[in-house]
Amino acid sequence: MCLFIRRRFVVLVMFSLFLISLDAQEGVKSFTLQEALDHASENAYQKISSDFDVASAKKKVWETIATGLPQVDFSSQYNHSLDLAKSLLPIEFFPEENWPSGAQPGDKIPVAFGTSYDANFAVGVSQLIFDGSYFVGIQATRVFLELTEQQQRKTEVEIRNGVAQAYFIALSARENRYAFTELLKVNEEILRETRAQFSSGFVESMDVSQMELLVNDSRKRLMEVSRNEEVALAVLRFSMGLNPTDEFVLSDSLTYLSGRIIAGGMPMEILVPDMHVDYQLAMSNEESQRLFLKNERVQYLPKISAFYNYQKMGFADDWNLFDEKWHKAQMVGVKISVPIFSSGMRYARVQQQKLSYQKSQNE
Repeated sequence: MCLFIRRRFVVLVMFSLFLISLDAQEGVKSFTLQEALDHASENAYQKISSDFDVASAKKKVWETIATGLPQVDFSSQYNHSLDLAKSLLPIEFFPEENWPSGAQPGDKIPVAFGTSYDANFAVGVSQLIFDGSYFVGIQATRVFLELTEQQQRKTEVEIRNGVAQAYFIALSARENRYAFTELLKVNEEILRETRAQFSSGFVESMDVSQMELLVNDSRKRLMEVSRNEEVALAVLRFSMGLNPTDEFVLSDSLTYLSGRIIAGGMPMEILVPDMHVDYQLAMSNEESQRLFLKNERVQYLPKISAFYNYQKMGFADDWNLFDEKWHKAQMVGVKISVPIFSSGMRYARVQQQKLSYQKSQNE
């Protein structure tokens, strides 16, 4: 009976260890090269940052558009004057019976104007009518968005290239570890045979010592290549956007991927300049420089805007202003700003931007 219970306990323990082993294997992810590239395209840290840049550029487009739409502002203020401001008036302004004692003609006396408490609120509306920079800015923000999206595509290309290189380096490190592991096994087997031959008197002790040194050197090299593999996997883990504690294995082999590269040839998009992201970035940069030049030139044009202001003011000698009558003021108008003379400053800016535009054409 005790033997039967002992056997059942051993079976349960072995079954539990088997389940734990399965759970550990399920927790380790396996990646082919294509799966590693796809994972990096969605989760790499640089890719996430570029997504934020694109989202910010889209908000920038609306920010620029909104500057040409009506703007409404509200302001309010409540004041308590601890000491009212005073002005000096000639004493002749007042009846002589109200003169202070000792006052003489030609003297000035301080007089306070206003109340101890006052408040006001105002609503202002403004509308841009004409500004050359606004229309250029609308075009520039769209180019900026396109430039940001192209930079995002370039970032993704660089991420995938970096992941591919890291993947191949990790595979090479793994193959090196396999090779040095087999080399160590061979050298250890030779050392055992050499020791047996030495015991039989067929070889000298010097031969045994040489083989021991060779085995120790193989162990050292195996440790080095193992560390190199760990470093390569850490670089690949970071490039893919994995957590530092995530465990994974590489399911592709170096031989298989090398065969694919040889059979695949050169991608067609590499042969077409218009499809290359660097060429597209250069064209967008040239267009942005052209718009910057256009923006400097429109600074010679006038700026026109319209506005409307509504204000109410209340005054009292105590803190409660709401029992007093409030006085309103309204104003509507048009503001025109015309640049006339800047001592050559605007001309210098145009020339600087023109040189930047020509530089972008050269690049």
